[in-house]
Amino acid sequence: MEKIATLVFDAWQEGEKTGNYDHFKSYLSEKFVLFSHPLMGKYAHAEALNAIKNLIKEREQNSNALLFSEVSSFKKENAVLFQFNSKGTVQNGSFSYEGFNIILLAFDQEVFTGFQEYFGFIDPNWFKK
Repeated sequence: MEKIATLVFDAWQEGEKTGNYDHFKSYLSEKFVLFSHPLMGKYAHAEALNAIKNLIKEREQNSNALLFSEVSSFKKENAVLFQFNSKGTVQNGSFSYEGFNIILLAFDQEVFTGFQEYFGFIDPNWFKK
């Protein structure tokens, strides 16, 4: 499971760096049943797959340019947690970002089933419209 988790994480990292999530999307299937994100909430079952697809679609239109560093991982039961720092810009360069992140990837017999993200140092301007 750690090998597939690293592949999924690396694909996410590629998307966050370049705006191209095609590799990451290749890991998504109807078995994907859990998604949570600090700005979007928590979703289960079919709603989870729709929510992560919506996030990816938005990121492809308003891409981030983030570099990950100091990545460490921890495995427990059916999940691998990745803790890392990220730095760059978000929303097509509209905002600078530097902070720490945690992404938990869940699996069922090496099939990617869940994604939960947590991050710190949020810029309050992101929420002003």
